[in-house]
Parts: sequence; structure tokens; C-alpha cells
Amino acid sequence: MSMMESTATGQVREVMTPKVLGIVPSALLGVALRMMVEADVHHLPVVDGGRCVGLLHEADVLWRLWSTDNRRPPVVAAVVRRPPLVIAAEDTVRVAASRMVDAATDAALVMEDGRVVGIVTATDILRLVATG
Repeated sequence: MSMMESTATGQVREVMTPKVLGIVPSALLGVALRMMVEADVHHLPVVDGGRCVGLLHEADVLWRLWSTDNRRPPVVAAVVRRPPLVIAAEDTVRVAASRMVDAATDAALVMEDGRVVGIVTATDILRLVATG
């Protein structure tokens, strides 16, 4: 087995970021952006009533903030991507990457027993490939 094959067959739990910061749909996008900057992340799970309902992407936040008229500050619910792409921690990195490509997204939530246990991004997968 080549190094690339062994990298791709590793489990998502080996590359995911386990600490995930969430936000509610009613939060202002400015607050969401500030949270992202302070935590140095580019995605936030959106949680409503204890249930993850979507994933907020930094690019979507920036676009909406740039293009809004500022009369009514936009909220997270206006740009959240629903439903989020969800993968399992025991899925292989290859499966995660394939599902991310199919969904045209650069991030997926990792869930176990109905709860978010991490997030895996294209950057995580590239880091794994680059370091072998």
C-alpha cells in the first residue's frame, strides 16, 4: 500500500478538529464573523434547540455583509447552508473527501449518536496528504 493509499484510508477522527464552536440562527452575522476571527475558524455549526441545523461558511458571511444595505443587520439564518454535510468519525478520509466533492463544500460536520463531535475541512485533508 502506498503512502497516499494509507493516508486516504485513515479515519476522519484522525484529521478532524474536535473542538467545535457553534452559533444560533438568530445571531447577527457580525457576531458570527467576530467569533470566527477570534477562534481562527472558517465554519460554525448552527444549532437550534440543541440540534445542528446547518453550517455557516465564512465566505457566505463575508459576501452577505459586503452586499447588504445595513438597514436591517443580517442574521445567521439568512445564509446558513442547510442541511449540513454530515460524516461519521469512523468514515475514511477518502469517503469524506469524496462526499465533500459531491456536495461542493469544503467542510463537513462529524457526528456520532446525533451530536457534533468535530468538523473536517479541505484544509485538514490537504494537511494530511502533505505530511503523509
